[in-house]
Amino acid sequence: NIREVYSGELYLLRNGFSETVFSYNPEKYDSFTLVLHGNLSSFQGIDVVLELGKLLENYGNRLQILVIGKGSDDYKFRECNISTIKYLGPKPHHEIATIIQKAHVGLSFRKAGKISEDAFPVRAYEYIGVCLPILVTPISEAGRYIEQLKIGYQFEPEQIKEMVSAVEDLMFNSELYQSLINNLKESRGSFSREVISADFVKALLQKVRS
Repeated sequence: NIREVYSGELYLLRNGFSETVFSYNPEKYDSFTLVLHGNLSSFQGIDVVLELGKLLENYGNRLQILVIGKGSDDYKFRECNISTIKYLGPKPHHEIATIIQKAHVGLSFRKAGKISEDAFPVRAYEYIGVCLPILVTPISEAGRYIEQLKIGYQFEPEQIKEMVSAVEDLMFNSELYQSLINNLKESRGSFSREVISADFVKALLQKVRS
């Protein structure tokens, strides 16, 4: 804890998303699409994605999970035989933005643990940038923030059935889904790097001048 060694004033400088890369696009894939992108390492909730994909197979081609990225555990997606999951491999940053814009829900699944509980993954910012409702594991700082803004839901990794229910609610309840999109449109601006940087410079100048 930083407070154990420093008692002065702190300013939290968040990462955010780039407005020049990530923007809202109302055009979506025909299939209801969940997307996961980023580092596919052992810290990520890859097994949760696989289990979720299995439980959603009964929807056939009406639903798909797109996975973008690479890492030490990407072989689990390359070798999986789950019809809902489509592994696209690594993609350039601008192409990732184009793909996730057309999805319906963003997945930010990490394994349980202190690091994950305190994290706000970059992918979550980027989902906000393209106005995707977000499902988060584990219960965490990012998840609490997302639920507070009413732009998604958080779960513990073992709450697979609850995740399936959330996906089904978003897939079939258009009023609920649209309410999350509206909340995202309203709140996304405060997460852009351009706004975050401007606010930081303003706070810094005020401190210097005081």
